Amino acid sequence: MRCALDAGAGLRQTSRVSYKSDALMGKFLLLVGGALLIFWIVRASLRRRKREIQRQAQFQDKDTSEDMVRCVACGVHLPRGESLTVRGQFYCCVDHQRRHDPGN
Repeated sequence: MRCALDAGAGLRQTSRVSYKSDALMGKFLLLVGGALLIFWIVRASLRRRKREIQRQAQFQDKDTSEDMVRCVACGVHLPRGESLTVRGQFYCCVDHQRRHDPGN
């Protein structure tokens, strides 16, 4: 009878230890879950901020657009900053400017 009681006592003791380890494992999993939640929230916030910055940059690009002008020689349209301007007329390249305006 003593062997059975000792075996039972040993089982109870083991179950107490496993209960403590289960509680410790639960706390660990809760801590890991909390850390993952915080990581997810921070990452989502950074992504939102990045999208907002890209959106603002996109609107700024639209505000700084140039006027389009037409080449007198070939009729192609190009931004004013990329054109050659001679006597108030716009050209797309030096060759067209030379051919169309021989007085230069």
